[in-house]
Amino acid sequence: MAIPVFRPSVKRKDMDAVLTCLVSDQLGPGTYSEDLVHALLERCDADAGVALRESLRGIEIALRTLELGDRPRIAISALSSRAYAFVIEKLGMEAVIVDVQTDLPVIDLESLETIHGHTPVDALILEHHLGYSPEIERVTQLGIPVVQDISRILYHSPRPEYIGDLLILSLEPEHIITTGGGVFLAASRKKWSKKLNSAVDEYPGDIYLPDMNAAMGVIQVKELKSFLEHRQELSGVLQRSIMESRHKMISLEEQLVPSCLPVLLAGSLQDAQHYGVKKQVEILPAFDGSYIQERMHHFEADQDAGAAPAEQYPNAARFALRTALLPLYPSIGRKELELLQKVIKTLP
Repeated sequence: MAIPVFRPSVKRKDMDAVLTCLVSDQLGPGTYSEDLVHALLERCDADAGVALRESLRGIEIALRTLELGDRPRIAISALSSRAYAFVIEKLGMEAVIVDVQTDLPVIDLESLETIHGHTPVDALILEHHLGYSPEIERVTQLGIPVVQDISRILYHSPRPEYIGDLLILSLEPEHIITTGGGVFLAASRKKWSKKLNSAVDEYPGDIYLPDMNAAMGVIQVKELKSFLEHRQELSGVLQRSIMESRHKMISLEEQLVPSCLPVLLAGSLQDAQHYGVKKQVEILPAFDGSYIQERMHHFEADQDAGAAPAEQYPNAARFALRTALLPLYPSIGRKELELLQKVIKTLP
């Protein structure tokens, strides 16, 4: 069986917590969900929050909380998850797509500042792709509301990079901690807490994360520090293997949290994936499901679709076409680690 890129860090403690919840007959939203919210608020130093069943619903409520008026312009990176553009369009808002930097897969603030100076944007969705961050001070200087996705930079204590007015943390299986699905949404200050609570109150009660899911998340938050320390150790070992290969790392120092192992390939993603299949190691495109990837796919299928996405967003296109994800999580065993090292060094 191939080593998967993503494997939830589920231990006996997580199983026991879920079993205890099952025995209690309290499967819907309740005390476990409240405990999870409280624990995550402490990690983020936020004022109020809520755990929800669906990621798309979390994005929707975040944007409604901003109360931006008619047809607001929301800036997102070209590497952002397609989910953000989908919800923005669904709500009748305008998605303003911004390319990323040449050296890091983060939104290009110079381009955003130019766009904002010409035709102001009303809010920014700030994602930390692969655990990297733009210059936070320049983000705050824009003077607009920021919805910050911290799914790739979750830490065991508050970070100075958490500057969003609203914070979004995905709890899907591929992220640092998981509840098997869902999302955590928080307001950083009281000003936004009231608006967040008002937005949430407009929805029926079935939007909340059930206790059966939250029970797992509570244990994982408690184990977060050890999760990250183990990831850091594994990342250091595998980064040395990348340096011995023909491929590159995006950056050694600037990845805030080792939430994943990205490799900037010298060859094609398809060749790397085929090689991984032969060697029993899963290799995935780092930006699968991103805005730019979907645009490029539609452009290839319809040559009359307008300007080529790779010309509009050249840096994002380069990262999307050349960046691969390899396995990185605490449950990687010694034999799996040895195999990963060999595969990385010999990737085509």
